[in-house]
Amino acid sequence: MQVKWRGLKELKQGLGALRHRLFPGAVEVIHKTAGEIRKEMAVPGKPPTYPIPWDSPKQRRAFFATNGFGRGIPTKRTDEYVNAWKVIKHETGADVGNPLAHAGYIGGRASGKPIGANGKLQSNIHRGRWPLFRKVVDVAIEKLPKRIKNRISLVAREEGFKTK
Repeated sequence: MQVKWRGLKELKQGLGALRHRLFPGAVEVIHKTAGEIRKEMAVPGKPPTYPIPWDSPKQRRAFFATNGFGRGIPTKRTDEYVNAWKVIKHETGADVGNPLAHAGYIGGRASGKPIGANGKLQSNIHRGRWPLFRKVVDVAIEKLPKRIKNRISLVAREEGFKTK
């Protein structure tokens, strides 16, 4: 599960001589935004509520049959999910995500599409306790145009252009 930002080539090509200062600034904003997403997703969820809201009787049976999916009962947090969130910076953007196979059940998918056959965005046992990845990403992306515009204005002023 990850989000990739690419495609700033048009910005780079269209700004002529200023692009050598503007493009790295825009990419820096994207890198910072990716780091903020990682930080928000890497916060441990709230404790579980009882009774546990299992997705199905089958999930409940599997949990107990496998001794808490191999982690013991009661399950003790390892922070594996929290610590797995990573940002990989690229020349033209950044990838932010969690490579764990079960990450989608905890934080949902980057696509925002439902997981499993139940049509839910995350497992019932995690809903409301862990942030949804897609929601966190959407909020961050909404702020990006303003942040990039502010960065462009700053560089333009430093180069002697008048900006608002």
